[in-house]
Amino acid sequence: MRFKILFLLFILMNSSLYSQSFITKDLSNKSVLLLNSYHKGFRWTDDITHEVIKGLSPYEIELHIEFMDSKRGWDREYQLKLADLLKYKVGRHNYDLILTSDDNAFNFVIENRAEIFKNKPIIFCGVNNLLADKASKYRDITGINEEIDIIGSLDLIKKLHPKIEKISIITDNTTTGQRLQKGINEVIPLYPELSIKLDYNLTGDELINLVESSGKDTVILFTLFYTDKNNDYYENILSEIYKVSINPIYGTWDFNLNNGIIGGVLVTGSSQGEFVAQKALEILGGKDINSIPIEYRTPTKTILDYNLLNRYAMDIPQNSQIELINKPDTFYNKYGYIINIIITIVVILLLSLLIISYAFLKSKRAESELNNYKAHLEEVVLERTEELQENIIELKNTQDELVESKKMAYLGSLVAGVAHKLNTPIGIGITSVTHLRSKSLKLHKEFSLNQLKKSSLMDYLLESKEALDLINSNLNKAADIITVFKQVAVDEIEDKKDRVNLSELVHGVVNRIISPIKGFNFDINIFCPDTIYLDTSPEILITIFTNLIRNSLEHGLKDLMYGSINIIINRDKDIINIKYYDSGHGISKDVIGRIFEPFFSTKKSNGNLGLGLNIVYNLVVNKLKGSIKCVNENDYTIFYIKLSVNK
Repeated sequence: MRFKILFLLFILMNSSLYSQSFITKDLSNKSVLLLNSYHKGFRWTDDITHEVIKGLSPYEIELHIEFMDSKRGWDREYQLKLADLLKYKVGRHNYDLILTSDDNAFNFVIENRAEIFKNKPIIFCGVNNLLADKASKYRDITGINEEIDIIGSLDLIKKLHPKIEKISIITDNTTTGQRLQKGINEVIPLYPELSIKLDYNLTGDELINLVESSGKDTVILFTLFYTDKNNDYYENILSEIYKVSINPIYGTWDFNLNNGIIGGVLVTGSSQGEFVAQKALEILGGKDINSIPIEYRTPTKTILDYNLLNRYAMDIPQNSQIELINKPDTFYNKYGYIINIIITIVVILLLSLLIISYAFLKSKRAESELNNYKAHLEEVVLERTEELQENIIELKNTQDELVESKKMAYLGSLVAGVAHKLNTPIGIGITSVTHLRSKSLKLHKEFSLNQLKKSSLMDYLLESKEALDLINSNLNKAADIITVFKQVAVDEIEDKKDRVNLSELVHGVVNRIISPIKGFNFDINIFCPDTIYLDTSPEILITIFTNLIRNSLEHGLKDLMYGSINIIINRDKDIINIKYYDSGHGISKDVIGRIFEPFFSTKKSNGNLGLGLNIVYNLVVNKLKGSIKCVNENDYTIFYIKLSVNK
């Protein structure tokens, strides 16, 4: 029975830590190029790129990403110069596979396939209205078509606006826009009962005026509009026409959600990127690319914005096939995952305590000459167990405070980290108790049969002492882990406001940290005018700078003979800018995006729990309502902090 309980406990504690991903072939020696038609920051491109990275990164595939920025210009001279650049930059690599997103990248690769891209296999996505006869001309090519569902969009508009009379469809004259115009003109005759007008040959101002002057009998269907008839580029004209429109604006791509459209039958960049990543893994794993057919059916989702439906006083559709965004969540829907994790951890810990108690009750059956030693062992374990129970209660209270204050949206990650770190010391304690019980039963048997030898008793006493030390040590480790974790609750830091002189405070923190260190050989450079004040909690600022400086000493400047820490503070109107960096080892680009995560540390073997920068992040963002970022610039790793004097 005891072993069944232990096995169940092991399954519960590890089931959330492992995913069922089976790699049948090592792909770490493969390299892939992703060539994007548009620029970084364009949501469609970012969604595709994110899914490709997400799909390939678990297999350690070398992925290079290029952005052609063709939204902002795509004349022939630009294409020739881009070809020269990529020939030099990309030509030095022998890629196993080329991925492209959208028409311009696909056509560019086809045109330069032999000279630049060495006739490597190609997987495309985002190619608009690709015809089968055109695709059949190429070998070693597969991908997914991108075609907006105009008919589906018009049917949705008719369903939601049965009395509508006019529909204005907006597009532009880009490569994509011209293809859309052709498809839209083929669809318009299918709706003779509606007055559908295709508007594309407009300036940006003309488009805004067109939408503003539209009557209540007109609905707008916005496809895209990046360049006007004067070739002026618009990054986000949708938000401008949203401001002047009295009627709902429907869209055809999901990247326009939360930017003015009420929704629609939408093509999603994530589904395009997910398809490309999946097919890339199949091909890199050995599947013949010519056996993978091109997917001509473009997946779409019908999505509506709950807030905009209310704004335009429209009925909320009760249809399971329609996804509603920005819909208010119930408390359990919002925090159910966190609640379930907390309950699971409590159950696991209670099971652990039951097993420990059971082991101690069984050990009491040993003979009288062992009673004193067992009583001492029970006293120590029970004492530590009570401390652990108290810490568990405090941990639960800390978690509840974090949830209620909404200061840590990723509490689930923190709790999972604690459970993972508690797993080892508790597991060692359980194993030691089980081993000690087995030895006690064996000794009891020898005693009952009058076969007990002095050597057996001495061996038992020695092993019991080692087990007791091991149990005591690991329970202390568990208690220490929980104590450090409680510091993550930033509300525990006193936030009584005062008028703080930043120059005096920073100098005070530096002196307090540096003074006790003997042989300190590093320069501390503080550039802060004496006239900068901030009405805030001194304790919060002291904690922020203390953790930054300690991070430099324990990581950046560790094992260096000389170096410097630099703190630069200035005020720009109502914003206080803080720039912090040291001359140490820096942070590699593959981990810099994770440094604010709880329990992330590159030196866990030295006892670091990885909570210092997480605490800094929570204090800056949640307490001071500011912002913090960490970037690599000019061989330095720099922290940029912005604080408002009005918050």
